[in-house]
Amino acid sequence: HVVKQVASRNLDVRKLVYIYLLRYAAQEPDLALLSVNTFQRDLGDVNQFIRAMALRVMTGIRVPAIAPLLVMGVRKCATDASPYVRKTAALALSKCYTLDPTCKADLVDILVQLLHDRSAFVIGSVLVAFQELCPERLDLLHRHFRRLCHMLVDADEWGQVAILEVLARYGRTQFLDPKDSVTLAPAPLNTEDPEAFYASDEATGEHANTGDLSDRPVALDPDHALLLQSVVPLLQHRNNGVVMAAIALLAHLGTSDDIAKVARPLGRLLSGSREVQYTMLKNIAAVTKRWPALFADNTHPFFVRGTDPVVIARLKLRILTDIVLDDTAPVIAQELHAYVKYPRTELAVLAVQATGRFVAQQPRFADACLRRMMRLTQEEDDTLAGEATAVVRQILVRPTGGIPTLFYAQCTVQLIATLPQIRSANARASIVWLVTHYSVPADSSRPASATTAYVSSYAPDVLRQMANTFADEADQVKLQALRLGLVLALTRSSELVICRLFLYLLDLARYDRSYDVRDCARWIRALAATHGITKSAATSESIPDTVVAADAQSTASATPRQDAERFTLGSLALLLNQMTTGYEPLPDWPAVQPDPSVRDVPVSACTVNAPIDSKLIASNNL
Repeated sequence: HVVKQVASRNLDVRKLVYIYLLRYAAQEPDLALLSVNTFQRDLGDVNQFIRAMALRVMTGIRVPAIAPLLVMGVRKCATDASPYVRKTAALALSKCYTLDPTCKADLVDILVQLLHDRSAFVIGSVLVAFQELCPERLDLLHRHFRRLCHMLVDADEWGQVAILEVLARYGRTQFLDPKDSVTLAPAPLNTEDPEAFYASDEATGEHANTGDLSDRPVALDPDHALLLQSVVPLLQHRNNGVVMAAIALLAHLGTSDDIAKVARPLGRLLSGSREVQYTMLKNIAAVTKRWPALFADNTHPFFVRGTDPVVIARLKLRILTDIVLDDTAPVIAQELHAYVKYPRTELAVLAVQATGRFVAQQPRFADACLRRMMRLTQEEDDTLAGEATAVVRQILVRPTGGIPTLFYAQCTVQLIATLPQIRSANARASIVWLVTHYSVPADSSRPASATTAYVSSYAPDVLRQMANTFADEADQVKLQALRLGLVLALTRSSELVICRLFLYLLDLARYDRSYDVRDCARWIRALAATHGITKSAATSESIPDTVVAADAQSTASATPRQDAERFTLGSLALLLNQMTTGYEPLPDWPAVQPDPSVRDVPVSACTVNAPIDSKLIASNNL
């Protein structure tokens, strides 16, 4: 009885019947087939909404037997006089392809026909279908490229996203890498008065680089410049997705002048919800890794608030340490100093880690940061104390001219003195690592210093403490203790007590519960035996290169970093930092300029249609 109402003259009743058919067509395919004739008849209805609804429901019925009829219906609607019906036909292409991939050739023919559509209301949906059907057929876009650039600003919001994504892929295959080129202003866009429409944006100075460029030495391909100029107005769009797609295109295809324009829009998007903030911060982190100076004059949006979640605070601190320059370093140093005092331990730990990255870039602040971190090593919180000790270790092994050598030695001895009271496994491992570092003899690659002679005298006592508490230590501390024992046994093989302590540690590690500790002990025992360190404690002459190489490992706090070149900005793969289903990276730049004459097609005066009727826009929820 419900299916019979499909021919009702009441529009509301028809919509309800269409919804019912979409929901139950898969369970009752025979009943759904009974209504196909009615849908085909409705494709010729006088009302454009009836025609579009009939096609939408017809292609939504997942019955493979009617695939040929669907293709005929889509072909008919693709030439309809109503833009709304043509838009529905474009969206139906991907549905037909999913239902029956064997009809791809016919669907591509319809797509080619729809690419000639002059309506900005339709072209976005056409390119959505293009991405689903044949994203590799970029040759179909040659004659339409300039028209797409002109129509970009007038397309609907999500149509603009699709156009930007397609044009980004097209530009990477048809233009050369701009590098340090500048944008050559093309002919004005074919709109009524674009200058007046965007006058407010130009007045703010955000697009100050669009003046006379005729005196500059290097220029882009005119079509490349047209694409970049067409995208710039979308940076002020109200839809975050459109803004992000425009930023991605400028970042991956633009010149240095164009890339400089994305800083303000990226910062503006940070005012959204926490989800939006996280997404934008992930993209900003990728941008700042490649262009650190882009946000150097605007660091305030990345200051951490006490109410920020940990994931957002981590990204903000990463960005702050990426954009450190000589001018902004004092401000960022003050911010980091304030963050380590936060009552929230997780934020204070992130600030300590950021301080280590900051000092690596700005060694002139090492003195102040070292004194601050030394105070934090006495914190009761094990995690905070451990991270602070790791940063102290990083600073001490990379001395600068601004800090006296004696102060380094005093800091190291102070850490050694507090070793029995420190409970953090990370802090204890860092202290043992430091002692091992200063116990390795000086050579051409490791010049001697007063700190080395001063600290190395404490090494035997540290080894004794490690032997006493070895069974209760964490795995990372045990590994560092074994390494310290090996270094001391090789450098002080004449001291029988040290050799016996070392062999005692090896015996304890041999029966440890951790696979890593047992494997490391087995390797160290074999290495020591090759250098005469056995029960007889024979004399050794030098330390193996493998031990010195291990001592030279990076001491910076490791944090996962995303690669700005690996994933496209705005993609889900960049957000997750891993490949996702359906992700396709942007093509590489061509080595030789492709023939630009393939785009030399006369463009009619009616490139951009008149404004779309508001009734068409409101009909999207039918």
